[in-house]
Amino acid sequence: MNSRTAHERKATLVTMACPGRVRKRRATESRVRFGYTIGECLVAIAMLLPIAALVTKIGIQTENLSRESNRVQVAHRDLINARESIGTWDFDSISQSNIEAIPIPDHNAFQEFARSWKAVVVDETEPMIMKRITLSLQFERANSDNVSEVGPLTFWVPKP
Repeated sequence: MNSRTAHERKATLVTMACPGRVRKRRATESRVRFGYTIGECLVAIAMLLPIAALVTKIGIQTENLSRESNRVQVAHRDLINARESIGTWDFDSISQSNIEAIPIPDHNAFQEFARSWKAVVVDETEPMIMKRITLSLQFERANSDNVSEVGPLTFWVPKP
Protein backbone atom coordinates (compact mmCIF):
# COMPACT_ATOMS: atom_id res chain seq x y z
CA MET A 1 0.00 0.00 0.00
CA ASN A 2 0.83 3.61 -0.09
CA SER A 3 2.59 4.83 3.06
CA ARG A 4 2.03 8.55 2.44
CA THR A 5 -0.38 10.52 4.54
CA ALA A 6 -3.49 12.24 3.19
CA HIS A 7 -1.78 15.61 3.49
CA GLU A 8 1.13 14.45 1.36
CA ARG A 9 -1.23 13.00 -1.27
CA LYS A 10 -3.10 16.35 -1.39
CA ALA A 11 0.15 18.30 -1.81
CA THR A 12 1.13 15.96 -4.62
CA LEU A 13 -2.18 16.60 -6.43
CA VAL A 14 -1.66 20.33 -6.19
CA THR A 15 1.88 19.95 -7.54
CA MET A 16 0.73 17.78 -10.40
CA ALA A 17 -2.16 20.07 -11.34
CA CYS A 18 -0.03 23.19 -11.23
CA PRO A 19 3.58 22.34 -11.97
CA GLY A 20 5.98 24.92 -10.63
CA ARG A 21 3.50 26.24 -8.06
CA VAL A 22 3.87 24.30 -4.91
CA ARG A 23 2.31 26.20 -2.08
CA LYS A 24 1.04 24.93 1.18
CA ARG A 25 -2.30 26.34 2.21
CA ARG A 26 -3.39 27.14 5.67
CA ALA A 27 -6.59 25.67 6.98
CA THR A 28 -8.22 29.17 7.18
CA GLU A 29 -7.57 30.03 3.52
CA SER A 30 -10.36 29.40 1.05
CA ARG A 31 -9.39 27.84 -2.21
CA VAL A 32 -11.22 29.92 -4.85
CA ARG A 33 -13.19 33.11 -4.45
CA PHE A 34 -16.07 33.98 -6.74
CA GLY A 35 -18.02 37.23 -6.88
CA TYR A 36 -17.25 40.84 -6.07
CA THR A 37 -16.44 42.68 -2.90
CA ILE A 38 -18.71 45.37 -1.53
CA GLY A 39 -16.15 48.00 -2.51
CA GLU A 40 -16.12 46.84 -6.12
CA CYS A 41 -19.92 46.90 -6.22
CA LEU A 42 -20.03 50.44 -4.79
CA VAL A 43 -17.50 51.66 -7.36
CA ALA A 44 -19.54 50.13 -10.18
CA ILE A 45 -22.73 51.73 -8.87
CA ALA A 46 -21.01 55.09 -8.51
CA MET A 47 -19.87 54.86 -12.14
CA LEU A 48 -23.31 53.86 -13.43
CA LEU A 49 -25.40 56.45 -11.57
CA PRO A 50 -24.47 59.45 -13.78
CA ILE A 51 -25.17 57.40 -16.89
CA ALA A 52 -28.56 56.33 -15.54
CA ALA A 53 -29.41 59.94 -14.65
CA LEU A 54 -28.47 61.10 -18.15
CA VAL A 55 -30.54 58.38 -19.82
CA THR A 56 -33.53 59.23 -17.62
CA LYS A 57 -33.24 62.94 -18.44
CA ILE A 58 -33.06 62.21 -22.17
CA GLY A 59 -36.07 59.90 -21.89
CA ILE A 60 -38.14 62.57 -20.15
CA GLN A 61 -37.17 65.20 -22.74
CA THR A 62 -38.08 62.81 -25.55
CA GLU A 63 -41.45 62.11 -23.99
CA ASN A 64 -42.18 65.84 -23.62
CA LEU A 65 -41.18 66.53 -27.25
CA SER A 66 -43.36 63.65 -28.40
CA ARG A 67 -46.32 65.05 -26.45
CA GLU A 68 -45.76 68.51 -27.93
CA SER A 69 -45.52 67.08 -31.44
CA ASN A 70 -48.79 65.23 -30.88
CA ARG A 71 -50.45 68.47 -29.72
CA VAL A 72 -49.29 70.29 -32.84
CA GLN A 73 -50.56 67.51 -35.12
CA VAL A 74 -53.96 67.46 -33.41
CA ALA A 75 -54.21 71.28 -33.56
CA HIS A 76 -53.29 71.24 -37.25
CA ARG A 77 -56.06 68.72 -37.94
CA ASP A 78 -58.48 71.00 -36.07
CA LEU A 79 -57.38 73.90 -38.31
CA ILE A 80 -58.01 71.82 -41.44
CA ASN A 81 -61.43 70.73 -40.15
CA ALA A 82 -62.36 74.36 -39.35
CA ARG A 83 -61.28 75.41 -42.85
CA GLU A 84 -63.49 72.72 -44.38
CA SER A 85 -66.40 73.80 -42.20
CA ILE A 86 -65.97 77.50 -43.08
CA GLY A 87 -65.89 76.58 -46.76
CA THR A 88 -69.47 75.30 -46.49
CA TRP A 89 -70.82 78.52 -44.96
CA ASP A 90 -72.78 81.17 -46.79
CA PHE A 91 -70.36 83.82 -48.10
CA ASP A 92 -72.00 86.68 -46.18
CA SER A 93 -71.90 84.81 -42.85
CA ILE A 94 -68.10 84.48 -42.88
CA SER A 95 -66.82 86.90 -40.24
CA GLN A 96 -64.17 86.99 -37.57
CA SER A 97 -66.72 86.68 -34.76
CA ASN A 98 -68.47 83.70 -36.38
CA ILE A 99 -65.17 81.91 -36.98
CA GLU A 100 -63.93 82.49 -33.44
CA ALA A 101 -67.23 81.09 -32.13
CA ILE A 102 -66.61 77.68 -33.77
CA PRO A 103 -66.54 75.06 -31.01
CA ILE A 104 -63.14 73.45 -30.55
CA PRO A 105 -63.22 69.66 -30.22
CA ASP A 106 -62.05 68.20 -26.92
CA HIS A 107 -58.88 66.13 -27.14
CA ASN A 108 -56.88 64.34 -24.48
CA ALA A 109 -53.76 66.11 -25.76
CA PHE A 110 -55.14 69.48 -24.64
CA GLN A 111 -56.69 68.69 -21.26
CA GLU A 112 -54.57 71.21 -19.36
CA PHE A 113 -54.86 73.95 -22.01
CA ALA A 114 -57.35 76.71 -22.71
CA ARG A 115 -57.78 76.93 -26.48
CA SER A 116 -59.28 79.57 -28.73
CA TRP A 117 -59.48 80.43 -32.42
CA LYS A 118 -57.79 83.53 -33.77
CA ALA A 119 -59.09 84.66 -37.13
CA VAL A 120 -58.44 87.53 -39.52
CA VAL A 121 -60.97 88.03 -42.32
CA VAL A 122 -60.11 90.43 -45.15
CA ASP A 123 -62.44 91.25 -48.05
CA GLU A 124 -60.63 91.25 -51.40
CA THR A 125 -61.90 92.36 -54.77
CA GLU A 126 -58.98 91.59 -57.06
CA PRO A 127 -58.88 89.46 -59.15
CA MET A 128 -62.38 88.48 -57.96
CA ILE A 129 -64.60 89.02 -54.94
CA MET A 130 -63.45 86.76 -52.14
CA LYS A 131 -62.52 86.65 -48.48
CA ARG A 132 -58.99 85.90 -47.31
CA ILE A 133 -59.10 84.09 -43.98
CA THR A 134 -56.08 83.61 -41.77
CA LEU A 135 -56.87 81.13 -39.04
CA SER A 136 -54.78 79.93 -36.10
CA LEU A 137 -55.39 78.02 -32.92
CA GLN A 138 -54.00 79.45 -29.69
CA PHE A 139 -53.55 77.40 -26.58
CA GLU A 140 -52.51 78.52 -23.14
CA ARG A 141 -51.51 76.25 -20.28
CA ALA A 142 -53.63 76.73 -17.19
CA ASN A 143 -51.92 78.94 -14.55
CA SER A 144 -49.40 80.24 -17.10
CA ASP A 145 -48.90 83.32 -19.22
CA ASN A 146 -47.26 81.35 -22.01
CA VAL A 147 -49.46 81.31 -25.12
CA SER A 148 -48.60 79.01 -28.03
CA GLU A 149 -50.07 79.20 -31.48
CA VAL A 150 -50.50 76.61 -34.21
CA GLY A 151 -50.88 78.04 -37.65
CA PRO A 152 -51.51 80.34 -39.31
CA LEU A 153 -53.49 78.68 -42.04
CA THR A 154 -54.46 81.11 -44.80
CA PHE A 155 -57.13 80.29 -47.37
CA TRP A 156 -59.56 82.12 -49.66
CA VAL A 157 -63.31 81.67 -50.03
CA PRO A 158 -64.65 83.05 -53.34
CA LYS A 159 -68.07 84.64 -53.66
CA PRO A 160 -70.31 82.32 -55.67
